[in-house]
Amino acid sequence: MKTIQEDVYKLDGIETTLLSTVAGRAISSKKGRWIHDPVSEELYERLSPYMEEKYNKRGLNGVALRCKLFDDWIRDFLSSAPDAVCIYAGAGLDPRFQRVDNGRLLWYNVDLKDAIGFRNHLLPESERERNIEGDVFDTGWLAEIKEGNRPVLIIMEGMLQYFTSEEVAKVLKNLADRFSGARIIIDILSDDFLVDEKMVKRMSPAGTTFQWGVHHPSEVTALDGRYRLKRHLRTSEVFKRQSLFMRIVASIPKVRRMCGFIAMYVVDKG
Repeated sequence: MKTIQEDVYKLDGIETTLLSTVAGRAISSKKGRWIHDPVSEELYERLSPYMEEKYNKRGLNGVALRCKLFDDWIRDFLSSAPDAVCIYAGAGLDPRFQRVDNGRLLWYNVDLKDAIGFRNHLLPESERERNIEGDVFDTGWLAEIKEGNRPVLIIMEGMLQYFTSEEVAKVLKNLADRFSGARIIIDILSDDFLVDEKMVKRMSPAGTTFQWGVHHPSEVTALDGRYRLKRHLRTSEVFKRQSLFMRIVASIPKVRRMCGFIAMYVVDKG
């Protein structure tokens, strides 16, 4: 059996981002800020001796905020569709199933070979949670999803920003071809952030770079006309509900423009 150290050192490129998200969730949870995630706290304790050079320590608070927003939106969806099938593409080591489980949903974690192998080592499957090896640019793994007549929610957090616009369009097409009528939640960078090369270099996780962003989430429809924007939130709006200092910072026009979005779409029939 592989050791945790071997699993960490084997990660490369976009797969290394799972380490910074573990750190972001764990540190925030320990501080009692944004989320409560004891599983990520335990993972961080086990992984931290081996991950020092593998992740970017900047932006971890933003990781936790994004996680909270996704969790809130997922719970909101489940309140009206408790028997849904949830597909978490790029799941990494996120124990999101444990955080949002309502006792009825079916959950699929999807990730690349090394990442899903690592997940199986630390977060094995359970009765209603499966771990599937799959590349979002391919379609083979889609056959393993057994949704029946259940509503489908697709989750892609902290993933699409590392792809080009053409690659994002391919991912969206693959999903829309298979899951007509589904809901999909994604996070999107602001194009104002992407034009700041120094900021992009500073904030991109080790071995990766941010590539895709939009001026407004409605632009996703131009990549695939089947995606209809249902709701969206600019993260600066969340900061406005925090301390006075954060409200002031979030009100600065340049800061607001550089904040990204959380968005939900309905996948219409073509």
